[in-house]
Amino acid sequence: MNKHTLLPLIVSLLSFVSLAACHAKEHVALPKEVVVAQVHKLYPGSDGGGVTIAFHSILIAKPHKAGQYEIYGIPGGTTVYPVLASFSVTTRTNDDPTQKSLYTVREVTEKYMFYKDEFGKWEGPMVSSAENSDKETARYWK
Repeated sequence: MNKHTLLPLIVSLLSFVSLAACHAKEHVALPKEVVVAQVHKLYPGSDGGGVTIAFHSILIAKPHKAGQYEIYGIPGGTTVYPVLASFSVTTRTNDDPTQKSLYTVREVTEKYMFYKDEFGKWEGPMVSSAENSDKETARYWK
């Protein structure tokens, strides 16, 4: 190969690498820690105040563009990250130190749509869907 045929090949290769790098920056992976933090915000007391959350699974689907109109507070055209989280919420229902504590356990499965707001901060409002369920499964003394 001479320099006249090699130069266009190098230029096209660099263009391809540059295009791939730009496309890769378009979608940042949603960290599971962000999902965990959002769920904790939705359950007051889960920061040590009598509520514990145990995650069973956090499934993060492939991101996609939202429709052109705002829905669930998500601006139209925003890249959204669908998440399906399954977890147990254990709540202490009495704080009387002279009695045994009563706990309630709920099994929760909720679907969320996460996105980055205009300031680059992750947001994740709960989305109403058929996948959502919240069932009290047990009460026990400890």
